Amino acid sequence: MESTFSLLLVCPDRKGIVAAVAGFLSDHDASIVEAKQFNDQLTRRFYMRAVFTSVGPKFVSIEQLRAEFAKLANNYDMTWQIEDTARRVRVLIDFLLLHMRSANGRKSAARAVPGSLRLGARAQRKS
Repeated sequence: MESTFSLLLVCPDRKGIVAAVAGFLSDHDASIVEAKQFNDQLTRRFYMRAVFTSVGPKFVSIEQLRAEFAKLANNYDMTWQIEDTARRVRVLIDFLLLHMRSANGRKSAARAVPGSLRLGARAQRKS
């Protein structure tokens, strides 16, 4: 049975983000089954949600996938998280709160700890 994951990200808007994310997932034997993105013209921020499945032998563990995605995310100054959709978590609300916090000029330590963006985990970290 294939595992399904959700990627949420926000970053400064620039050319190549969708191609970079799609290429990364493809290179790691993941298939995008749903994707939505938009850019906010006022803040020049790009938002993306992609749901993907593991489809081949190059798909690594979710922990390793997160570690490797962090390299790409760093190049685009992304705030992001990848979660297994089988786990029910308050992903969207917590993610948006994190973005609002970082957009107000306060850098969040959660940016450096992908996958742990839930409020409880974030509240324990100081930036």
